[in-house]
Amino acid sequence: MSYTIEQAYAQIKQLENSGQFTLPETQDTIDVGTIDASTGGFTWSVPTVQQTTVLNVPPSAPAKANAVITTTVGVVKTSAVDLRLRFTVTNPSVSNPVSIQGFGATQSGANQLILDAQLACSAPIQGTTDTGANISPPVTTFAITITAKGRIQEFHVMILRPPVLGIGAFTLPAIPITIVYAPPPGKLLKNYEQYADTVFITQSSTWSFTHGDSTRTAQAYTAADILNNISKAIEQAGTLFASAGAGAGTQGAGATAPAASAGGTSGTSGTTGTDSTSSDLKKASAEFGLFSDILTAIDDTTQSSQTALVTVENDHTTTTTWTDMEVFGSQTGLGQGVGDRYVYIGGMRVAWVALNGTVNFVFLGYNGAVNAFTAQALTEDRMSLASGKAAGNTGLDADTIKMLLNLDPFCVTKVTTSVGPPLVGPPRFVPATPPEQRAEGTSTMGDQVLASHEVTEEDKQVQSNLNMNVTDAKPGWLDVIFGTPNVETTQTLTCTVSHTTDTKTDEKISATAYFFSEGTDDVYDVMIFYDTLFSTLLFAQKGSPVLTGTTTVTTHALA
Repeated sequence: MSYTIEQAYAQIKQLENSGQFTLPETQDTIDVGTIDASTGGFTWSVPTVQQTTVLNVPPSAPAKANAVITTTVGVVKTSAVDLRLRFTVTNPSVSNPVSIQGFGATQSGANQLILDAQLACSAPIQGTTDTGANISPPVTTFAITITAKGRIQEFHVMILRPPVLGIGAFTLPAIPITIVYAPPPGKLLKNYEQYADTVFITQSSTWSFTHGDSTRTAQAYTAADILNNISKAIEQAGTLFASAGAGAGTQGAGATAPAASAGGTSGTSGTTGTDSTSSDLKKASAEFGLFSDILTAIDDTTQSSQTALVTVENDHTTTTTWTDMEVFGSQTGLGQGVGDRYVYIGGMRVAWVALNGTVNFVFLGYNGAVNAFTAQALTEDRMSLASGKAAGNTGLDADTIKMLLNLDPFCVTKVTTSVGPPLVGPPRFVPATPPEQRAEGTSTMGDQVLASHEVTEEDKQVQSNLNMNVTDAKPGWLDVIFGTPNVETTQTLTCTVSHTTDTKTDEKISATAYFFSEGTDDVYDVMIFYDTLFSTLLFAQKGSPVLTGTTTVTTHALA
């Protein structure tokens, strides 16, 4: 469920007015106890609790039971932001001084000592302490040392603070944006200043598609590689034939010896045909291996390769620009002070939240309008309110009107003659470069004096996705012997998709003054200042009282 600014404001005001959430007390002083200076004794004035600390004895210790310490702890409860602990002193004397330590600041009187505990608050203890002790109740305490009658005693207090929550809302009648200062009117009563605030918001969205095709070619086998492979193949074939010959000999051992051939001797031969073939293959393998070693020794091992790369990128960009411009000018002919215009936002809704002494503000927004009124209109309303009438021009209250007029040095002219700093000068008003302009006899367009400053913020986000496919192709060495190109190929295909979002905010604030003169008897001579608070130009007639520093403001001349 969403709320409008007015609905959210009304809900918060209802909670504030219900009394359920209130601001905490600013300060609270609690009587903790009484110190008898004559005996050094101490008596609690606040409730107490027995807090036990169980010290776990290590296994190596001779005692088997854990050590238990019991401490009387005073319990202090408060909902105030600034807490002070008061200790009453009875039977005080010079011979029996009493001192107390425990918090930073200490105040002493004839019959009391006060400790400034400020925002101190006890906290729960999770588990055991750093030393492994178990504490019950598991709450931290604050030690207080009292010295009286030569006795030094340590006491502990537990400070409990319930969650202090306050909530509410209020309305700021006017939030000033700028003051457009009217320059000296001149003889023609045409001089004026113009203020412009322009905001450009540019958002660009770019899609980029990149396709890459990379092909690398290199020699697949050297001559030595091929000979080495042939040698291994022959060796393997020889091993195969040897295995076959061994099997044939095993079968002949169980058969009858063949009869002798005519004219020959009976018996069997010493070797078979398979054994002979195996021996020949092994011999050939050794020769090929030797030849391969020779080629490897004399061959250059450097191999060259070629890579062909083709990349295609397609970009598409959409740019949208929003422009917001506000221009305000001083009222022509009224002159400085009365002709100055106040630009402000009306009806700003603000919510506040106070939690345990910390206050935060949240601007909900405004349902009022952007207003621009001259000092003359504000002064008329102030006089109407003083006479019991309504503020017919602005509708503002007297305090808000006073706040606005106090921002303009030209709206205070009833002064005493005591020495003080000038109304127009650093650090708020910085002299321009050059600081003075003096001229006469302008054209119909007038002379222009311009000052501006520009602030640019840019946020860019880039998201990229990359896909890569690599394919390797290498022919067999036997195929190369029979004519297949001796080329190894690696092809890499890449596809990249990226999206870039670029948001740029450019705000330009400018102040331009226009001066008109009809001749030598109408010379304008002004000192120029830059108002760092409102980013605008202020023009003061040379020698003006606001520049001398010999006057002190007492009241508004326009009131």
